[in-house]
Amino acid sequence: MSDANRLRTEHHVRLLQSGAVPDALAKAQAELLAGGSPAARAILDAVASSPPTPAMLTTLTGLVRPDTFGDFADALRSPVAPVADAAARALASSATWDPRALLPLYRDDRVARDRLDLALTAQAARVPAAEWLRALEDESEAVREAAVQALVGVRSPERVRELAEALRMADGRLRARAAEALGALGGPGVTDAVLELLHDPDPFTRRYATEILNASPDERAVTALAGALRDEDWWVRERAADALHALAARDLPAPLRDTIARALASAGATRPASPATPTPAREWERLRPSGSGAGAPAAAEVPRGLDLARLEPGTVLAGRFRIVSRIGSGGFGTVYRAEDRLVHEEVVLKVLAPQLSRDPETLRRFVREMKLARRIVHPNVIRIHDLLDLGDSHAISMEWFDGRDLGRVLHEDGPLPHARVRRIAEQALEGLAAAHEAGVLHRDLKPGNLLVGEGDAVRIVDFGLASAHLDGMSRLTRSGMMVGTPEYISPEQIEGLPLDGRSDLYSLGVVLHESLTGHPAFEGTNPANVLFRVLEGAVPPVHESVPGVPLELSRLIASTMSRRPEDRPDSAATLLERFRALP
Repeated sequence: MSDANRLRTEHHVRLLQSGAVPDALAKAQAELLAGGSPAARAILDAVASSPPTPAMLTTLTGLVRPDTFGDFADALRSPVAPVADAAARALASSATWDPRALLPLYRDDRVARDRLDLALTAQAARVPAAEWLRALEDESEAVREAAVQALVGVRSPERVRELAEALRMADGRLRARAAEALGALGGPGVTDAVLELLHDPDPFTRRYATEILNASPDERAVTALAGALRDEDWWVRERAADALHALAARDLPAPLRDTIARALASAGATRPASPATPTPAREWERLRPSGSGAGAPAAAEVPRGLDLARLEPGTVLAGRFRIVSRIGSGGFGTVYRAEDRLVHEEVVLKVLAPQLSRDPETLRRFVREMKLARRIVHPNVIRIHDLLDLGDSHAISMEWFDGRDLGRVLHEDGPLPHARVRRIAEQALEGLAAAHEAGVLHRDLKPGNLLVGEGDAVRIVDFGLASAHLDGMSRLTRSGMMVGTPEYISPEQIEGLPLDGRSDLYSLGVVLHESLTGHPAFEGTNPANVLFRVLEGAVPPVHESVPGVPLELSRLIASTMSRRPEDRPDSAATLLERFRALP
């Protein structure tokens, strides 16, 4: 800019500051609006020394354009608060620039987040939802958070329609993000849009729809969800049942409750009516394995009113097991460390959760699976001893092993050295090879089911429990629990395909990946999102993010995590040989 033009621009800025007569003010604004970047910088410089007048802010807003955005970005970085504030206000008010240009600034520590949020929130509706969804793949967490804000901050019918349409996009990751955004928005508009998607020919679109209806229950969805119980896709059927059960627990009009009850009963998706309803003694007797030898549940008298989920140390069960301490609890029940006073050994007692223990069909499958699991006799597998009848509940006694589960090891120790991961992997594979040889799959291998003791001795725990409460076709229990943990479940488990030992190898590969990197290979904001990532996402090899991991080890782990079972090692024994052959 020449000196003459610079002086002329400064003169016009002073007119805006002074509140000149209207004609002079209008002329000054017109001159500045034609001045582009130099004019924007001159006004912003003036703001540093005196508060901006309305005329200055109006002119600044008019100067926001793609070619001047860099000047406003520089002003947002200014340590002078009035300058940064004026830039943010101008960006929030202008409709002549692309709001996506703000996203890189979320990575810049010099820019205040609240100023960026001001501009982004005001402008988010001008960008199609699909574009914000793509920003959710950015490597920066701050950018991803900004994109989420842009998506859920606009609660308009147009935004809901855009997100619903995005569920039909070819990119599976973006479809999952759209589903998350719709679930976060909620409300009648979302329900109306999603109900239409329950009839979409694409099964994955219908899956997203049922997940959204689970996140935002709406009684208007009852009829559509009842119809979804007959969907050809198992996921849609199961999650429609979950959504209906959630609605049934609400205070609905009697006709709606009756509709839900009839639909669930017709689909065979009813659940135990009440945790207070005990299993009849004769039913458990009929479920016992034949004979009185090993494997037959031991009957026991339990004091009435005893809370089996909160047993105090010193409590004696079945006249035999003295509670030492409570280890923890989960979906399957409560776990205790106990002393078996008959043989003077420490054991683990897993008391089954009421919804599992009081369902006759569940118990029948538990007996079958525990009998199978007892076949596994190997130093790297926790041994199951007995099934106990505790009256209104049931328990499993198993070998005690003094160690931490791998999840706790990773939480306390952080990512593990690759040599230590190899030791853990080889022992786990020895245990898996023995189990698979006995015809038993684990189905829920995860850090919490790998115990690590002194000298990194490894034991696999909970063989059979993951499938004991399921028949061959279902992947969700009647209590809504999934077979397998979303972060570690194999793609074929998600799809309801036949399983073999390669499914366990996949899960082990995911565990080993996490052991080296320190974070799960697949992450998401909810279980459904994680499952979609397992089905549709690729994971970078470990050596690309963890320096020092041998390329051969990284490739071997990646092979176990192949999307297709036929691309994985064909057995645990084969994979063990490959681990032992590593340099």
